[in-house]
Amino acid sequence: MKLKALGPINHDGKDYPPGKTLTVDNEDQAQALVDCGAAEEIKGESAAEKKNREKREAAVADAQKVLDDSKSTPEQKAEAQKVLDEAAE
Repeated sequence: MKLKALGPINHDGKDYPPGKTLTVDNEDQAQALVDCGAAEEIKGESAAEKKNREKREAAVADAQKVLDDSKSTPEQKAEAQKVLDEAAE
């Protein structure tokens, strides 16, 4: 489990000051550090969040291609610009 030290931690003979990250392979030890308030878990991007991010990135890339294509109609360009504007929010 990836943790962020909230207070000074000594784990496996190494000191971690507050704010430092550490990886604790033993789930029970990691949970004990969280439970006592010495650390908090750092959660990564979930599979669903990753999928949504990749989908947004693909939509932005496609929209940029439409804007760059001289054969795109004004309607297509307007829709592509709308996608880029929404992604920027």
